[in-house]
Amino acid sequence: MEQHFLTAPEKLAALVYAAHIGSGDRVLELGSGGGTVAAALPACTLTLVELDSRLAQGLRVRFPEATVLSEDALGVLERHEADVILSNLPHTLTEGVLRRLGSKTFRRALIAAHENDDVQQLARVAQGLSLKLLLTLNGDDFSPPQPFKSHLILATPHAACVD
Repeated sequence: MEQHFLTAPEKLAALVYAAHIGSGDRVLELGSGGGTVAAALPACTLTLVELDSRLAQGLRVRFPEATVLSEDALGVLERHEADVILSNLPHTLTEGVLRRLGSKTFRRALIAAHENDDVQQLARVAQGLSLKLLLTLNGDDFSPPQPFKSHLILATPHAACVD
């Protein structure tokens, strides 16, 4: 499966801003790929999850301070605690991520979804979560360019305030 890495500086900046990451936060990034998102993050306790062992090894070299796991991201999400969760997994896994987030304690999650994914439909799967479409990621925001657009969705527990 071909992977696409978010590289557009303005979209990376918007993602980081929306994540509201503080220096003491535990951040879990699912589908870390080559580390383009991780490189844009402020100082935090970072766990990177990448199934491709070659990419995971590159992440270990590039981010020696981070915990890097080369495992199934949904399994890691089930057992790992985090304040902020970032997900750029294949779009076929978006609903699985949202289902698992419903039973987690976290502050914010930013999830990439396919342009054809209806946020209202995803909200039905996301029990206990509020979803908000933040921005559209164009195909050329990625390297290599992806043949479709994606949406960046903010998920917060219903009790949390979304700004």
